[in-house]
Amino acid sequence: MHCAACAQTIEKALRRVTGVAEANANFAAETARVTFDPAQISIKQLITAIENTGYTAEVAREQPPDEQEKARTSEIRRQGRLFVLGAVVSVPLFILSVWFEFPGRLYAL
Repeated sequence: MHCAACAQTIEKALRRVTGVAEANANFAAETARVTFDPAQISIKQLITAIENTGYTAEVAREQPPDEQEKARTSEIRRQGRLFVLGAVVSVPLFILSVWFEFPGRLYAL
């Protein structure tokens, strides 16, 4: 999915399929959650409906809650490290840019 309109396209395609009770596509997570009647439609047919709109699909492996929490914690730590790295690089660049804009007046910060 490239945009929110892509998510809407997938949702509409899934909702048109007979046997689908509810379809929600999440653009940010690049996932879709579908509630359907297995007596009327198979997962393979749902994947085909998505592929007919021009996107690829696969069945997501359901993670146990503890694995989800570990993955979430790992992602938060990664983002924290990236934030610190960005600050470490940005602050000296900001100070240097002010120094060259107003030479000898670094005390103005």
